Amino acid sequence: MPESADFLRIQSGVYQKVFRSFFARECECPRSCKIAEPEHAHTLQERIEYIQRSLPPVHSIFDDLGAQTRNPHSSFSRWESFLSDQPSETLSFRKTQASLIPEPVTITRQWDVDSIWFGAKTLSAIRPPNQFRLSFFPSHKSNISTNQIIQPHGLDLAHTRHTSLGSFSTGNVCFNVIVFFPNGSRSPAPASMNSLSLDRFRDLRFLVHMTLFMQNLVPTRRIRELVVGSPDDESRTFRLAYSVTAEFLSRFWASVVQKANLHRIETRRGETVAYYQNPRLLFQAHDLKNVFARPSLQESLVLFRDYILAGLDPEQLALQSCWLDVGMRDHVSRQRHGQTPSQNDQQSHHEPWTLLWKSACCRHLHGRLSAIAPEAPLDAKYYRSSLLRDAGIYYAKAKSTKSSDPGHPEFNSQGIIRAKAYNCKKELFGVIFNDYKLFSSGSLPLLAFDEGMFNDLAGMNRNRQRAFTPQLSRSHIKRAWEANKRHLRAISSARRYPNFGIRKEVTFRLDVILATLADGAFQPDQATHTGPMMQEVMLDPTSDTQHYPF
Repeated sequence: MPESADFLRIQSGVYQKVFRSFFARECECPRSCKIAEPEHAHTLQERIEYIQRSLPPVHSIFDDLGAQTRNPHSSFSRWESFLSDQPSETLSFRKTQASLIPEPVTITRQWDVDSIWFGAKTLSAIRPPNQFRLSFFPSHKSNISTNQIIQPHGLDLAHTRHTSLGSFSTGNVCFNVIVFFPNGSRSPAPASMNSLSLDRFRDLRFLVHMTLFMQNLVPTRRIRELVVGSPDDESRTFRLAYSVTAEFLSRFWASVVQKANLHRIETRRGETVAYYQNPRLLFQAHDLKNVFARPSLQESLVLFRDYILAGLDPEQLALQSCWLDVGMRDHVSRQRHGQTPSQNDQQSHHEPWTLLWKSACCRHLHGRLSAIAPEAPLDAKYYRSSLLRDAGIYYAKAKSTKSSDPGHPEFNSQGIIRAKAYNCKKELFGVIFNDYKLFSSGSLPLLAFDEGMFNDLAGMNRNRQRAFTPQLSRSHIKRAWEANKRHLRAISSARRYPNFGIRKEVTFRLDVILATLADGAFQPDQATHTGPMMQEVMLDPTSDTQHYPF
């Protein structure tokens, strides 16, 4: 359609401006925002030495638990003093940077696709030889509990009743299949409560089970029951899954939709409601940075096209309801560019580097982004990174108004959906335990609970659970703590430490990105700003020749 072609052309121009401006290597903000710092401010190294003097040595963490319990108050006074007495010296990044070796570092950029959202018309969008893994009673964590500015099928995802129906894999990427029920009850409850209730779960399970096994739409020999978990796992029966080959998914889903449209439930007021009518599908995959990481955006998008889209039928995707989170990561790849370190210089060569966004530059970044499509206003939020004054995180999303709603599939005006800039750090003090939960620093207070307290906690939460969740126990917590100690011992004795970089990410509509890719606009010789980047950066904080946002 001419209108659609015009929209793709205009929006493609907006997206190319985003890549040139938002992902720029240098910052053009005025440098008059320098903050006066006291003379006796700490560098990071001085602050670390202060912490080491104030607290017990790290190796004491690895002592036997019995030795600690015999004298539980031996270190309390030192902890109390450290937590209550604020150091008189402030922390200065400027002074820290000035103390570094005045050699240039090489910043390397990698592009990637991090999240994929496909609004599907039917399950037959999954092409053979892929298989659909149908599952019941999914984890409560699989529901969408936060507000999303994108609206596949025109739905408010976080406030529409939904549940995970299963999953499938294509191109070594696993997609969660979520089914939404626009006619489902909408309540003022938090978004985290908008998964199906247990009663509605049972109704849906009956509909799907009857379709799968009682109508012979799918030959029984083509259905494979998958049992998850060990024989002594109490949640095993709640996690049965069935593998269905793609060739039967069209008839299977058509029958499910037919039964869902005819099914009625009675409300407490005695009314009859078509609760499951007109179900909508969403294929979702997250945390794919390393899967699609490539030196240029062109390479990342070609990899996505050839491995992900090749496993799907585009005729069965609502392309206007499909979105990609595309981003880049900058990190220090090496120091002393062009030199091979000597044997005596190995330690300094492998010194770990961490990049952080400057909070002042994040505010200037928002101004540049807003100027690209001023008719579609953006709402920005700024956060301190690790409670540090000069390090910031930026998050912006489109405001939904009567005249502007870029996240809606029928919105045909230029606009930007969502953008963010954050630091690529991770929780070093953390291990996976108990059904893929993360035991980290926030879990430490649980070590003080006895078995009775865990039972009381489970009883308090049981009435609020909308899906089966395994109960915590003291034995689980103690095993996680022991694993944490082994993990800490391993990383504390490492000779090489990882570098942590910075990231920017923007949400783009899939049809516009594919049209721009087909036009060759991301070719490195046509768009150097999305091509490979290795750049030497001087560490002299007094330099006025270049200004970087990190």
